[in-house]
Amino acid sequence: MKTQNSMISKTGILTLMVMGVTWVSCSREPITYPEEMPLDDYLTISGFNENTVRIINSGHYEFGFQFKPVVDGMIKALRVKIPDNATDVRITIWDADSKEIIRTETIASVSKDAFVEQAITPVEMDQNHSYMITLNADDWYIRKRMDETPAHYPITCGNIMIEKHASTGGTRQTFPTLSSILYYAGDLDFVFQQTAP
Repeated sequence: MKTQNSMISKTGILTLMVMGVTWVSCSREPITYPEEMPLDDYLTISGFNENTVRIINSGHYEFGFQFKPVVDGMIKALRVKIPDNATDVRITIWDADSKEIIRTETIASVSKDAFVEQAITPVEMDQNHSYMITLNADDWYIRKRMDETPAHYPITCGNIMIEKHASTGGTRQTFPTLSSILYYAGDLDFVFQQTAP
């Protein structure tokens, strides 16, 4: 009889433990990670925030930066600032390995020298995969170091590793291949949010 009570007791304890773990698992709130915008950190770490020149009406370029998320996440919004008023500003998110377009978005109106942020249907980003984000415009800021020395890539900004800046001339939606370590031309940014640990 003592053995039976002992068995019931052990079984009851085991059942309670399983129920407790299940309750904790079910009641755990999903993790909401903070939003990140890499541009400010990129400009600070590279030193390209030291000297800014405004370029206006100087021919169209497709320019931006190549990056790699170090965690799975998504781009939720796009941000752009240029030194002149503009309409229908095209932004492209590329797969940097295949050079294929993942998403094209158009920002209807941009006021000079002010960031415009536009929410988008989220674009999933896989960790350790390279992407490019570009802006097509004939107005931009050139940002350099005061001594005009090069930046050293990659530059890690939170969960985003920026691999290079690149550009190409013209209005065509062409993957940029001309890179420079001496300056950044933009400003183009995005809102990134981690989705998995």
